[in-house]
Amino acid sequence: MILGKGDNMVVSRIEVYYDGWCPVCTSIMKKINKLDWFNLIQMQSFREDTHLQGIEISKSNLEKRIHVRNMKTEKIYSGIDAFAVMLIRIPVLCLLWFPLKFLSIVGLGNYIYDFIAKRRIVIPVGHCNVDCQIDKDTRQQKH
Repeated sequence: MILGKGDNMVVSRIEVYYDGWCPVCTSIMKKINKLDWFNLIQMQSFREDTHLQGIEISKSNLEKRIHVRNMKTEKIYSGIDAFAVMLIRIPVLCLLWFPLKFLSIVGLGNYIYDFIAKRRIVIPVGHCNVDCQIDKDTRQQKH
């Protein structure tokens, strides 16, 4: 499957479920949102319970990997495949789809994704103020 044959992957709108408590995730989603010229990508922080209604992905799976749902086919993608599904919809980034898809096919994509995701820092919203000194163990979620 090169471009999601039979999936209408390129033209379908998608919902992205990302970790709104992760500064890196939030920053990447903001950048992708600015480049989404065709308004094909809808961002949802899974940390907001209202965004979890109607999806059948456990919160523990959402905490481990980013997920994307094709709004037309209802197909769910996660990890490196979720990024590939996003990038193919962004004209200035679509060339990055090829290396991501290659890494996914050879089995290295999710290994690399998981390596990075396990080391990200998560800061719970509303649990810290300007003077907050959260230690590294509290901020970093081990999956």
